[in-house]
Amino acid sequence: MHKCGIGAAVNTETPFQDMFQQAVSIQNRGYDGCGFSLHDLDSGIIKTYRGPGRVVNVFLESLDASEINSDRGIFNNRYRTTGDTNPQNLQPIAAGGYVVSHNGNVFNSRRLAEEHGIKLEDSDSDTHVIAQIIRQAGSIKAGMKLLAEEALGAFNLAVMDINGVVGVYRDPWGYHPLFAGRRGKSTYFASEEPGIHALGIYDAEELKPGDLWLTDGVYTDKISIRPSRTKSGFPIRTSICSVEIPYFMNPGGSFGGTLSSQFRENAGARLADLDEFPNDGDTIVVPIMNSGEHYAIGYSERSGIPMKKGFQVNTAMNRLYMEEDKLSVLGVTPQKMARLKNMVVPEIVRGKRVIVTDDTIVRAGTVPELIKDLFDAGAEEVHLRIGTSPIISSCHMGLNHSDTTKLRAATAVENPRTAPLREMEESVRIGIDGRIKSLRYLPMEDFKTLLGDKNDHCFGCFTGVYPVPILQAH
Repeated sequence: MHKCGIGAAVNTETPFQDMFQQAVSIQNRGYDGCGFSLHDLDSGIIKTYRGPGRVVNVFLESLDASEINSDRGIFNNRYRTTGDTNPQNLQPIAAGGYVVSHNGNVFNSRRLAEEHGIKLEDSDSDTHVIAQIIRQAGSIKAGMKLLAEEALGAFNLAVMDINGVVGVYRDPWGYHPLFAGRRGKSTYFASEEPGIHALGIYDAEELKPGDLWLTDGVYTDKISIRPSRTKSGFPIRTSICSVEIPYFMNPGGSFGGTLSSQFRENAGARLADLDEFPNDGDTIVVPIMNSGEHYAIGYSERSGIPMKKGFQVNTAMNRLYMEEDKLSVLGVTPQKMARLKNMVVPEIVRGKRVIVTDDTIVRAGTVPELIKDLFDAGAEEVHLRIGTSPIISSCHMGLNHSDTTKLRAATAVENPRTAPLREMEESVRIGIDGRIKSLRYLPMEDFKTLLGDKNDHCFGCFTGVYPVPILQAH
């Protein structure tokens, strides 16, 4: 469930309203569904509300929850990676006296289920395994300790028990971001800083890998649960997901001290450094909206070539990358739906040399349609600039591209791990649309430099080398 958004609100008079604001602010982390749990002070039980779709829809359909006498809760925005579309896989997930919200993908979850005698009856979700392990452990702290030693993959967690104790844990690998913020006596948690900023709190604290914040609303313990090795013998080292900052995160957030929007602008500037296009009035920089916008800003500022919004974004559209399996119900392809999100403005691109910027090329399912629209609208030339390196391998930590055969760069050349970058770029260019004049990725050396990598990132998607040997771990 990797790119899910998780969070919590503790010791607040308005947990329902606060969690709504938090969840909306990190909607970018998942559109498949939303859920939240509140601790009812009158009955002493946990009440959970879940539903498919966007945060606003789920909360509006659960307005009666605002009447619960509660001062705390946890929430989840779901982006499906492990577990099918079964409604039972929506979170938070209950197990005994606990509810669990999970951001990550534990890829040895089936082995853990077998070892701990956990039956996967109505769900194939790794989060169900995590929840049952915490239940068996008997406390949030004990559950985190067991998971830190045995679980392989990513597992940021927000957990609440029947007594109203809330534990928020960033896994010992530190793959994905997790933040805390305080306002008066209230404590809040969210996967990204905007989930804290939404409440008017601007001094959010990033949890370190292995940090567990355990709070009953009065006292908060900060505990480090970070073994040097897993029980199976794999060394644990910081492995920040290298796709978070350039692609997935809200551009208003940071991770590991790197501001997402700044990275993207710096990457765009570096791409401009590698080019020599004239600023002749006939050349423009056009971002694919909204993913390529900050890359275009950086490219334009460095090169002096004006940035023009040659695509008019339809803000009502979900991120298509997450919705491909649903769009077929409408009888149209994701490629055609992409045109509804990015509508070309012919008056801007006609007769121009167009430098198109975007964050990544994964499957290249929608880019060809947009490129075709540019040519149909009269663009003289099209050049494609990508703010990351080629994605050549599956993600086992949660991004929804587990099938390598569907990755554009992975299938473009015979050996993507060793192929020269220029050979990769040329093959991908032709595969997308041979009319594209040139395609350039951000070189890996520059990618690592701009991320500030100190051998503390996971570049598995880009190199095929993971923090844990995947086949051996299974």
